[in-house]
Amino acid sequence: MPQMGIIIGTIWGTQKYPGLEDAKMQIMQPICGVTRQHLGQPITVVDTVGAGPGETVLYITAYEAVIPYHRDMVPIDAAVVGIVESTYVKDTTS
Repeated sequence: MPQMGIIIGTIWGTQKYPGLEDAKMQIMQPICGVTRQHLGQPITVVDTVGAGPGETVLYITAYEAVIPYHRDMVPIDAAVVGIVESTYVKDTTS
């Protein structure tokens, strides 16, 4: 299931693992989709949608992170799969 995060930086590298030469690497801070509070430490993600710093994104982890990149057997643990334009959370306290 996709989770939410905020892109906080970009990683540039001159050498990359074979199959990742054209991958855009970002630094992302995981957040709670309801409260927007930070969850844990920032992680490195492969950006498959062209997100930029400051944007809220959807990301997936584990083996599923390789699927949107359209390559098998590359070392990807997390991938951005969407840019969040807005969110709405229904108030259930009443």
